Amino acid sequence: MTLLAVDIGNSHTVLGIFRGESLIGEWRMGTYPLLPVRTLEAHLRLFCREVGARPEEIVGAGIASVVPGSAARFVRLLQKKFSIQPLLITRKSPAGIRIRYNPGDTLGADRICNAVAAYTRYGSPVVVIDFGTATTFDIVSKNGTFEGGIIFPGIETLANSLHHFTAQLPVPPLTFPRRVAGGGTISCLQSGIMYGTADAMEGLIRRLKKETGGRVKIVATGGYASLLAPHIPSIDTVDHSLVLEGIRLIQANVRRRRSAGKRVR
Repeated sequence: MTLLAVDIGNSHTVLGIFRGESLIGEWRMGTYPLLPVRTLEAHLRLFCREVGARPEEIVGAGIASVVPGSAARFVRLLQKKFSIQPLLITRKSPAGIRIRYNPGDTLGADRICNAVAAYTRYGSPVVVIDFGTATTFDIVSKNGTFEGGIIFPGIETLANSLHHFTAQLPVPPLTFPRRVAGGGTISCLQSGIMYGTADAMEGLIRRLKKETGGRVKIVATGGYASLLAPHIPSIDTVDHSLVLEGIRLIQANVRRRRSAGKRVR
């Protein structure tokens, strides 16, 4: 069975194609809520060609989105061009874990998918740190319950905010400078943003471990995970495909429920 997984974030959208349980390829693009459906179709068809899949193979799709306009366009594309009714993941989707979050409808679909995939792959307790436009911490307790987490500005957001709210500060390259004490404006900004974020993450992890009794797996994901994780000692592993894997797992839960319902009748 071939499944399309669509992770729509505030800045980037990631497409993934699964054959069975194996992710055979990913396609990363910008998130543009007004992008025409025909352009999305061209991206999807090109992606399929690059990974050696035919669009006609795709028999199901799941979408985790924090941008409603973009999600609506993908739904329209899949319905009209591929005759697929995609699963839009929400708080009410059969995630396979208990979710304790209030109000539940404010919980992002990407965070649900991160939690489901991390719990399935690494067990619990586990904390996922997703380094994107926002940096989010998602906590699954030892009894398999999503317990909430933390929302922190992402490094790109920090850089853009400093530029926007000041008269002369530029947006620096988002890399670590050689020294903590910067010798010019660019390196000063880089130090504050990059080392500041890394140390903030380490401090927050320390607090979370104190609350959870210390034994917790820390998993990093998201576009900036590989850049930041080496500077955050408490991170145990980097796993870039968590949201896509979570979409696949939730889609599989839906199929099992539908299949069980048919057998009952």
